[in-house]
Amino acid sequence: MSVSTQRRMKVAIIGTGRMGQALAIRCVNFGGCSKYDVSVGSRHPTSSIEHPGLSVPVLENAAALSGANIVVLAIPVSAFPHITSKYSELLQNVIVIDISNASVAERGELYARSTTAVGEANDTSSFKSLDPPSSAEWLQERLGSSVQVVKAFNNLGSKAIRSGNMYAQLETVAISNSMEALKIVQDFAAASGITVTHSVDDLQFSRHLERIQQASALKEWQTPFYLLLVLGLVMFIYCAARSMVVGKNLVQTCNSSIAWLSITGLSLTYLPGAIVRVRKIIVNADQPLLPLWFVQWLEVRKELGTLSWAAAFLHMYLTVFLLNPAYCDYLYDLDSHVLNFRGNWTILSGTIAFIFMTLPAVASLPGIGNKLNHRSWVFMQSTGGIAALILSSFHTITLGSEIWLPIRSWKFYMPPVSLAAFVLPCIVVFITVLAFGWNFVCRNLGRTVPRCHIVRDGYAELAVYQRV
Repeated sequence: MSVSTQRRMKVAIIGTGRMGQALAIRCVNFGGCSKYDVSVGSRHPTSSIEHPGLSVPVLENAAALSGANIVVLAIPVSAFPHITSKYSELLQNVIVIDISNASVAERGELYARSTTAVGEANDTSSFKSLDPPSSAEWLQERLGSSVQVVKAFNNLGSKAIRSGNMYAQLETVAISNSMEALKIVQDFAAASGITVTHSVDDLQFSRHLERIQQASALKEWQTPFYLLLVLGLVMFIYCAARSMVVGKNLVQTCNSSIAWLSITGLSLTYLPGAIVRVRKIIVNADQPLLPLWFVQWLEVRKELGTLSWAAAFLHMYLTVFLLNPAYCDYLYDLDSHVLNFRGNWTILSGTIAFIFMTLPAVASLPGIGNKLNHRSWVFMQSTGGIAALILSSFHTITLGSEIWLPIRSWKFYMPPVSLAAFVLPCIVVFITVLAFGWNFVCRNLGRTVPRCHIVRDGYAELAVYQRV
């Protein structure tokens, strides 16, 4: 197909929904209409309520498609069969841009309806259980080789597209079997203030693009969130049970459980990396096979660490209101009402621990982490996180070690919260120091030490968050 670029191209946006209106308005706001003849196609072009604020012509679908060089389908996937069958002659020798994000079920239904229409299949349920081709592939197959289908703009929301901010950069990916079509769509996007950052000349890749957009919102955060939520509820119940014995109020109980959750979440963030290091030493293998659940645990360390930092921040916020002799008399000199030795060290260690815990959180931000070199990134992630664990452990010691022993002093034999929170960080720190110590010995005492190659650069993999 050859589309002349010497004359002013005609662009038809089919659909007056949010996406169709947003694309048309953006074309006007960013000067695209000076380079392209843009119109919007609608089933009811005379209705002013359906498309308020549009400054481009709103025509009947057939009129908009007539003579168009580029057609943008801003309609639901379920309407594709109707549009392609009713206007098949007008959709020849054009570039069709598919901006939809069809789910697997919608794609299966799309193919099932088309094949049932020609008598190839009667049962549509089988299509939904597979991974059918994308809606863009369906359009390419349905419209034929005279049409070049391009998948683009499907990662952008209508609100972002409609924004008139000239300095807000919008980026998208374009996918097609035709490099010529990709170049034309890239020029059209640039005229509308949208940058095509990557072009793929294989329409089959659009399946992957649709799967990404159809993924659950914040999917990678769901498992860590629910894990910490369950742990937090269990810890709150435990703290509430002890509060009935020691007489704490609700805010103190919540604060204790949140602090316990924070240090436990940070420990769970570091624990899998430490286990991998020690396992490499014991198994004597550079790439030991790991169970799937353990690999998934490794992959959510960033989310675990971030949520743990949020819990630590909430703990510090609540502590500000509770830090007075009325609630924490054991941290104050009752005569002078100033912090005693125990109170000073508790507050100091907790504050410094939070600062070190903030280092990995800051380094995990793409805008900052991507600008750090490897040594700086490892320092902020690994050293900062391990230091936070050590200081948090010291914080629990100064806070509650006086009531840890003897065991017979525990009410109903329920260990103090500070002791329960102290155990897991100690285990993680011990394993980490063991792995780091072995690595240090192997590097400094010669290569004859058995398995010294196993833990090379392993300490860097103890980072709290994955680099993104």
